[in-house]
Amino acid sequence: MVELEAKSISKAYFLAHENRCIVAVQKLDFTLHVGEFVSIVGPSGCGKSTLLRLFAGFETPNSGSVFHRGDAVLSPHHSRSFIPQDSGLFAWLSIEENVMLPLHCSTLSYDQKREKALLCMEKTGIASFAKAYPRELSGGMKQRAALSRALAMESQLILMDEPFSALDEVSREVIDEAMQHFFSENRMSVVLVTHSIREALLLSDRVVIMQGLPGRISDVIIPRTPKEKRHKSAEIETLYKQIVERLKSHV
Repeated sequence: MVELEAKSISKAYFLAHENRCIVAVQKLDFTLHVGEFVSIVGPSGCGKSTLLRLFAGFETPNSGSVFHRGDAVLSPHHSRSFIPQDSGLFAWLSIEENVMLPLHCSTLSYDQKREKALLCMEKTGIASFAKAYPRELSGGMKQRAALSRALAMESQLILMDEPFSALDEVSREVIDEAMQHFFSENRMSVVLVTHSIREALLLSDRVVIMQGLPGRISDVIIPRTPKEKRHKSAEIETLYKQIVERLKSHV
């Protein structure tokens, strides 16, 4: 089953101060299947984040269409969770309150909302920080809280824009491993935009390489090594070097 599909989408922006137009994405096709994890890598300015915002419904293409489970994406929807670089948590709310926030539109009682929020936090390993505030958590823990909120929303699709870029290398590796298990267990469909080629190779079913401007898909890499064995895989090292060389050739 297809989770997300983009058909020949293009997106351009008018730069008033320069009196010119730039094409961020041009005639791009993309397909994500249910339960699939796809990462998008490429140089800065190639349209990766624009593409993710089009998938989320924050922006609409100038031409072409985006569909989520067969329905046209025209605006944001709770079935799609967008997790930005800064986690998107509200600073004045506790972690528990942040996770409960989307549940206030439901018919659940307050106790039922708290119970569901706690269950979601337990799944991401932050239940013990329920009463803490975002400023009291590390970058990795904030992203876990954002994922808890996505679980509470019962989102089918998770869209992540450089969510772990602020972490040091060791912390990033730890949370990458945790996220690998998390998404697999919860059967979530994921699109991750990242500058880390190694992270993309470790987590993904497919790695999409973009070039631009205008943004376009130049290649798709499919690692064959099982995800649980990739940290010490010779194939991953080979693919890493291949992707770096391909990106260099277009700089």
